[in-house]
Amino acid sequence: MVETTKASNNLSDADRAAILDAAGDFVRKAVAPRVERPEVAVSQQDLAAMDALARSTGILPHPGEPGFALWEPETPLSLSLEILRMTARSSAGVAYRFHLAGLYHDTAVSLGIPGTTAVISGGGIGLGKGALACLLRGEAVSAATAYDLFPHAARPIPCFLPYRPDEVAFPFLEDGRLQWRRSSAFTLRAEPHGHGLVEAGLATLTLNDEGVVVSPSDPEKVFTRHLGLHGLGALAIALGAVEGAYRKAIRYAHDRKQGGVAIAEHAAVRLLLAEASTAMATAATSLRNLPEDIATPDDLSQVFRLQAALHPLLCTAANACMQVFGGYGYMRDYGMEKVVRDCNALRLVGGTTTELKLHIAQDEVLAWR
Repeated sequence: MVETTKASNNLSDADRAAILDAAGDFVRKAVAPRVERPEVAVSQQDLAAMDALARSTGILPHPGEPGFALWEPETPLSLSLEILRMTARSSAGVAYRFHLAGLYHDTAVSLGIPGTTAVISGGGIGLGKGALACLLRGEAVSAATAYDLFPHAARPIPCFLPYRPDEVAFPFLEDGRLQWRRSSAFTLRAEPHGHGLVEAGLATLTLNDEGVVVSPSDPEKVFTRHLGLHGLGALAIALGAVEGAYRKAIRYAHDRKQGGVAIAEHAAVRLLLAEASTAMATAATSLRNLPEDIATPDDLSQVFRLQAALHPLLCTAANACMQVFGGYGYMRDYGMEKVVRDCNALRLVGGTTTELKLHIAQDEVLAWR
């Protein structure tokens, strides 16, 4: 674990550099060797070993031991995003696993829940006829309108669980307002290979009771931060995944010969590489201009705008990198098709582009009232 000289959101440059050096060393030594064969699924044993090493390195939080791990309150957003981006260059699935572990811990701490907790948000952002925007701005909505937004007992909920939790926390509607509950009565079923992000642990969770009420001081703010950090993390991971794919693609383009010259000399290949590098530059610049925290509905709408604009670009960039390999790009051995699958999965887990835009439009209407 890295020792730092300040316990505040304003890390010194030396502290920040030390944390990033430790994270980079961790990725090179603990992650990269375990994911170097993309055609082979990472074993549960290797995933558990990476989790343990990430905690000992200080990348994942220790319950009861505040520090500068992913998404902890004292950790600058830009630092968490850089660590996720760095990890995703080797494996987007592993990065997303770490992202969720840190995010669930942060939300559980905000709710005052100790122990190993997962956070299940329930339905899609676009469900409930724009109810989410109303709830986050403190406006009451009917139970019928918001029903599909939240988890309910006996209804299976698809989710990613990087570990088996002792409890789950979830938002719900109480007298037309957003509140939170916790429950240790649930059934969990691991799901087979999904479309992407398989290292994060795809599962189906069914609540066996309605849970007990948790009363944070500002339930809307907790959910706003949870959704915003989830979206930002997914973007950083997609960017890192494309950066890793681009490095492989440009190396392949210089090594692969066709007609006696490297394919990097062909205009069509150069256009593919340029498309990927343009998308990466756009995303990297956008992620440098963020608020210090995601605390208000306006902050969340800004995150949703970034997701709606950048995820399609990064998915196209991932596909361009795969196309550089020609037919080989579709083979699992090269890992490029996995990057495409993972990027498309990241585009969906935080809300589809249409859902995000509908939320933005609804929130803007409410803000101008």
